[in-house]
Amino acid sequence: MHHIQGYLRLVRSAALAATAGFVASACAFSAGSEQSPIASVEEPIIAGVAANGAKLNAIGSIGYVYVDPYSETSYYYPYCSGSLIGKQTVLTAKHCLQFFASDYNYGLKTVFAIGPNAAAPERLVEVVEVQGAPGDAGGFVGFGHDVGVMYLGEKITDLTPLKLGTLKPKDLGKKFIEIGYGVRDNAYNSGTRRTGNATLRATSGKIFEIIFGSFERFKSWFQTGSPGTQALFETGPVGPAAFLPIARSVYEAPHVSVGGEGGAPPSEPPSGGKGGTSPAGGAGPVPEGGSGDGGGYDPDAWLRDIYDNTLLDEGYEAVFGGAKGDAQACYGDSGSPVIRADTNGNLVAYGVISGGIGSSQLVCDYGGVDAVFGPDVLTFLQAAKQWVDPCKGATVAGKCSGKVAQRCTSPLEGPRRLVKFNCGSLGQVCAIQPDGTAGCSDP
Repeated sequence: MHHIQGYLRLVRSAALAATAGFVASACAFSAGSEQSPIASVEEPIIAGVAANGAKLNAIGSIGYVYVDPYSETSYYYPYCSGSLIGKQTVLTAKHCLQFFASDYNYGLKTVFAIGPNAAAPERLVEVVEVQGAPGDAGGFVGFGHDVGVMYLGEKITDLTPLKLGTLKPKDLGKKFIEIGYGVRDNAYNSGTRRTGNATLRATSGKIFEIIFGSFERFKSWFQTGSPGTQALFETGPVGPAAFLPIARSVYEAPHVSVGGEGGAPPSEPPSGGKGGTSPAGGAGPVPEGGSGDGGGYDPDAWLRDIYDNTLLDEGYEAVFGGAKGDAQACYGDSGSPVIRADTNGNLVAYGVISGGIGSSQLVCDYGGVDAVFGPDVLTFLQAAKQWVDPCKGATVAGKCSGKVAQRCTSPLEGPRRLVKFNCGSLGQVCAIQPDGTAGCSDP
């Protein structure tokens, strides 16, 4: 049972293998709403308020662009959120990077969308490379240190990037701010960029103890979806929400960490340790002979193992939200920055929204577990801010410079790099080939 995943968009198309099926299936992004060109609908933070204005445009949505081959109309479908931290660097969650190469393979272009309305972006900037922070094992959502970056194909010079900050002990109990493009209510209503408060509740300890306060309340929530003794729904157990896009995680590629080995999710609760091991956190295996219907299976022991061993990765994860007056992050908010303004009014990011759970009352509830900038991650981000495109404007198709063919590698060819080959070494010349790429041909 994989109850805990990243706050990615709830619905992404399950028909990536069949391009023709994309338009129909992608309409599921917004129940009851008609798609418009260069538009899909993203849904904002629950109990938040509108976050408009150009000052916040360094915070945008992340998605892909599909071009209808018949009408040649472009459609934008967001699934995560992100924020500019360098002229060509967008901060997001590591689990938001996992579709970049496969989307490229299906002819889809990953973009960073600027503007408060995800249904009508002011600007789309192509993502040309992605990179995850070091540390791929464990973590609440199974991606280790769940921080990543997307590199843009062009510089953004008219927006002020966010600064980076680290949490201090004195920050516990303080209000931070979350801004994103995720679900805003149980009806999955869609619209605009939203913001709200999120209290820093803990930076270490047992995640479910922090959230529920006791094993009894955790068990009640697990069985009914509610920590109270009275279930809101009397039809049986109500599982918490899974915050990866359901269609993508179930029907498409296996769960793969960026730079990791990946593999299909296990069919029973995984073994765990510090920070858990994947969607179920730190759950232990079902005892031998246990099938859930007796025969030696002790559900309380299994739940107790989850409760006791699903731990924050200290220095790299923190529980935000769930306190009085807080808003609630949800689907589509993955990668959204957790911020505060400094004394000069500059926006400072202290982490990114990562994952959480739901309840029988709300599709997303109790705050969430966010990824924060421990030492290794902060060093990674400081370097990522200074990224320079190694291809320097070269395209995947390439061009000829005298007898030399030069091109940029594609996302399917590993790290982005510039490739040059002198066709003269074969006694040939560089020429544009029938498929439009630069290559070697006879004189």
